Amino acid sequence: MGNYEIFDGMIEGVQVIDHEWRYIYANEAVARHAKLSKNDLIGFTMMEKFPGIEKTPMFKLLEQCMQKKQANEWVNEFDFPDSSKGYFELKIRPVDDGLLVLSFDISAQKQAEDIIRKSNEELEELVKIRTRELLDQKILIEAQTEYLKDLNNAKDKFFNIIAHDLRSPLHSLKGLSSIMVEGIKHMSEEDIKKLSQGLQTTVDNTINLTDNLIEWARIQVQEFETRKEKLNLGQILSNIWELYRDQADKKNIELKYSVGKGTYAFGDKNQVTFIIRNLVNNAIKFTPKGGVVTMLASSKKGNVDVQVIDNGIGLTQSEIEVLFTKMEKESTPGTAGEKGTGMGLKLCFEFAKLNGGNIEIKSEPNRSTEFKLTLSEYQAREKVKKRSKLAI
Repeated sequence: MGNYEIFDGMIEGVQVIDHEWRYIYANEAVARHAKLSKNDLIGFTMMEKFPGIEKTPMFKLLEQCMQKKQANEWVNEFDFPDSSKGYFELKIRPVDDGLLVLSFDISAQKQAEDIIRKSNEELEELVKIRTRELLDQKILIEAQTEYLKDLNNAKDKFFNIIAHDLRSPLHSLKGLSSIMVEGIKHMSEEDIKKLSQGLQTTVDNTINLTDNLIEWARIQVQEFETRKEKLNLGQILSNIWELYRDQADKKNIELKYSVGKGTYAFGDKNQVTFIIRNLVNNAIKFTPKGGVVTMLASSKKGNVDVQVIDNGIGLTQSEIEVLFTKMEKESTPGTAGEKGTGMGLKLCFEFAKLNGGNIEIKSEPNRSTEFKLTLSEYQAREKVKKRSKLAI
């Protein structure tokens, strides 16, 4: 055997293994690396001291170096009997007695690398999370910006309506009333009747516009109360017929209605009445003199359909697609020049949703238009008081 005592004082581990895999030399550093003493190693085989080592990739490399008498290097992750781990950089050299293995304990270095790796992974994950948060914030800011833009547009629309559409009928009322106050002594009964009818029409239009403004403003603040109950559609259609009979007569339009026996819906009476009232008002508005406007109500398969049908100017498909989603700056004038805000149908759509229903449209330009409101049929259930939140 060679003289290996020259390695005794080295801080690196030095071990010599013979051709039978027996330790024939080990310095103190190797014993310390192995957590054993020199006497625990010398004279014993690797398999005796570390059972199962022959199945490891490191041992396969040692065999290759032993057989081919070639040098090699290896970083070994070693599992100690006490379940701890150690990392060693091995420099393997063939010698006459077998193999000389120089070992460097790099456990601290590996631990530091693991800490750095884990820190980098955590940092990358934090960056990903922060990136997602920033993206979410960007999306939220964009949504808030769009919402504020919509609110600003709604505000502009609101003030335009007040400044123009609401002030105009009020000025008309003032003018008509001034004429009556100043000249009633010189007016005939027929003149007074015409002025009174003009006053009545202007008041009706102003009330309708004001109602729409109030309902629209309530929805804008996102607090709305929906009270669902049994609805007698026969009574509702009768009341609406009474309300719009004179308006229809002035345009020589036949206004009629029909309700199936026992047709009861489930919804908020004020909101459903508002929907049908606005649909009828629009039907009269866009039907020429001599036309017909029909209200129909019938039940089918747990639902109730309320149809408002006219033979007016009709709508194109592109007009239908935006009808319930936008409030135009100026709505289309009626067949007799009637004005509006374009707000009523938008509210109809929102109220239909609040009542769990929907509105469908069928139309042919210059022929006819049918608006169909579908609601749940009343099923002898208790009244429901529901708090709803809605934003346009």
